[in-house]
Amino acid sequence: MRLVDKSQMVEFLVVAASVDPIRVDEITVGAWYEALGHLDYGVARAALKLHRQVSTDPVKPAHIIALAKKQRSSTDRGIARPPAPEGRRYAVDVIEMGVLE
Repeated sequence: MRLVDKSQMVEFLVVAASVDPIRVDEITVGAWYEALGHLDYGVARAALKLHRQVSTDPVKPAHIIALAKKQRSSTDRGIARPPAPEGRRYAVDVIEMGVLE
């Protein structure tokens, strides 16, 4: 399930606000949705849980994005993908090679 609407973002923030000092209002929901709206809801919730387990800092969108990327990266390593067509590369391979950095 993707964060396809703001009601899911409200739910995410209410859960986050149960521990962190987050004001859940229209502006905050919009700002977080802008930053996290591309993430899978389950991945975002797992990242929130992990953040709470490993950090004493109040959660920020950047924390969730970083932990989601780390989670996706570790998951991707276990999945075999067919080789890219000749003369081409998958975006994830380019990123992992550091070509875009």
